Amino acid sequence: MGRRGKAHGSRPDSGRAQGEAERNYAGLSEEEKGQIEAARNRLLLAYHADDHLLIRAQIQALDRATMGLAEKMMDSAVSAALKGTKI
Repeated sequence: MGRRGKAHGSRPDSGRAQGEAERNYAGLSEEEKGQIEAARNRLLLAYHADDHLLIRAQIQALDRATMGLAEKMMDSAVSAALKGTKI
C-alpha cells in the first residue's frame, strides 16, 4: 500500500510521544485525573445534545481541565529537546 494508505499516527516517533503522554498523565494527581474525566464525560453528554453552545462550553471546560497536563507535556518536550545542550 502506498503513502496514502498509511494511518494517522504511523510515524516512527508516534509511539514515543504516546508513551510520554501516558507518563505525564500518570504523574497527575487523582484530583486532576478526576477533573479531566468528569470534563470529558460532560463533553460526551453534550455531544449528543442539540445545543451547540453547551458543546462549546464543555470543550472549553475540558481545555481548562487539561491545562496542567498540557504544561507537563510541554515541559517534558522542552527538556528532551534541550537534553545535552549547554546554555
